[in-house]
Amino acid sequence: MKTYSFTTVCVVASVVATFSDLSQGRPPAEIGQTEVRAEVGRKLDEYLTRLADLGFSGAVLVSTDGVIVLSKGYGLANREMGVAVTPETVLPIGSITKQFTGAAILKLEMQGKLSVNDPITKYFDKVPPDKAGITLHHLLTHTAGLECDYGPGDFEEVSRDEIIRRTMSGPLRSAPGASHHYSNAGYSLLGAIVELVSGQSYETYLHENLFKPAEMADTGYKLPAWSSDRIAQGYRGGERWGTILERPWASDGPYWNLRANGGIHSTVGDLYRWHLALESDNILSAEAKKKYFAPHVDEGSGDSFYGYGWVTWIAPHRPRVSHNGGNGVFMADFRRYKANNVVILGMSNNADWNFTRVSPILEQIAFDDIYAMPPKAAKIDPKVLQRYAGTYALPSGAKFIASANGGRLALQADGQDAFSLLLAGEQVDSKVAGDLNERSAAIVREGAKGDYRPVHEAFGGRMPLERVQAMEGEMWNQRRAMFGAYKDCQALGTVPMPNGALTTTVRLTFAQRSATSKFLWRNGVLAGIDAEPMATPETLVPVSETEFVSYELGSPTSVQVRFEVSPEGAAKALAIQGITGPVRATKVE
Repeated sequence: MKTYSFTTVCVVASVVATFSDLSQGRPPAEIGQTEVRAEVGRKLDEYLTRLADLGFSGAVLVSTDGVIVLSKGYGLANREMGVAVTPETVLPIGSITKQFTGAAILKLEMQGKLSVNDPITKYFDKVPPDKAGITLHHLLTHTAGLECDYGPGDFEEVSRDEIIRRTMSGPLRSAPGASHHYSNAGYSLLGAIVELVSGQSYETYLHENLFKPAEMADTGYKLPAWSSDRIAQGYRGGERWGTILERPWASDGPYWNLRANGGIHSTVGDLYRWHLALESDNILSAEAKKKYFAPHVDEGSGDSFYGYGWVTWIAPHRPRVSHNGGNGVFMADFRRYKANNVVILGMSNNADWNFTRVSPILEQIAFDDIYAMPPKAAKIDPKVLQRYAGTYALPSGAKFIASANGGRLALQADGQDAFSLLLAGEQVDSKVAGDLNERSAAIVREGAKGDYRPVHEAFGGRMPLERVQAMEGEMWNQRRAMFGAYKDCQALGTVPMPNGALTTTVRLTFAQRSATSKFLWRNGVLAGIDAEPMATPETLVPVSETEFVSYELGSPTSVQVRFEVSPEGAAKALAIQGITGPVRATKVE
């Protein structure tokens, strides 16, 4: 779903010798085995082990001073078969793919076959006048002015020639070179150029010129030919999503909405081998790497600058180059802190615990900062857990619905008071909450009919109506394609944010499943909309037989619930911790 807001061939023997030196005598073939070493590795492992008890699953590798301190898998790669994640588990890396496309273009430049300053008219016919000024550099830095995508989804069966035609005939967001607009389509054009210039398929060129010299045997689209038990399944909302490889793919990789901008699969060991390759000049020359990592263009925040498939983050004590990627189910992050000699990388396969939210906390641990440790989960009898299932009413009539869910409790709010207590620990003024609940639901109801004037008005005129119509129309098309026909909606409630803003959540019911929209309001004006796949209840983990807590990544606070039990063992009430103290809700028979 979209979110918008204002806000030459290398000598292999030489490569092996260099890489071995950089990995403390360990050859690349041994990288990626399970390892936990040194105090920092033990801290990282304890954190991730607790996180896995709460639901996280994925593979992680961290190195400090050139030594791998953690290389391990957590949780399950395949829940149905009981297959655990290991460092050798294969997962998709999303837009981290872009750094390999960038490296391929630079390798072709090193081989004298192109220049990053070439205009695209050198490679494509029938380039319209508005796009004739686009160069390879513009495509690499997302400054070509292209839209993010020119197709409805990653798995549409679209050819190379068709994606070129669509991009050439499609609209521009800005003049070439004028500003930064992240574009998957731009990187697909770069993938097409790799094929046209090299005379090889995109994956074959990467395999022979990047992956094979770096001894990355498990990275690619199809050439690695992994066994099925090594590929992680994806999960979302407790349900099996499957793998990207199960979706429609061409014979040599994904179709062209995804090729060269995403979809590559790898392991944490292979990504670390790529890091070691970049520490030497054996695959990319020093001159090429200057272009590769250069902070070419401000992404808009003043502290992050896009290179050629990498983002440089400017920070006085902890600068880094990094890139993340994913599709909302699988998520990956690759962080290199060269000045501090630290690398953090990993991938996850559970949408509810995506790795891009975990990696900043691993940074805190690796750099010995303060961080919030997840609660240590207790194991209790499933029969005991089942007795807490039921409905609990607040004095206002709002309710909590508890249900047992695989050793956890799922707590759902029904009504504004319950929703605000569950998500924020405090209640919002009823008049303000009621108004925002109704305005948000109305935006959804009218949007379902194709009327986007309410959302345009809510934005206070800061976004042109035509832009709102295009973005909302695309979002609705995606929802209907994924979930079926729209049926109705319900405002779940409004909660305060730490910065003084308010967020209203609306549940949308479709023919196949539910989804949510979250509306961010500041002083009564809409500041952004975040669309999520579905509304999920708060998951509570037992820390004792009667006490349960949630854990929010990076937050020291959590939902805390204690159940009152009769002498006979029946649940009578629950007390949920609010900002001013516990708030009691009685069980409804």
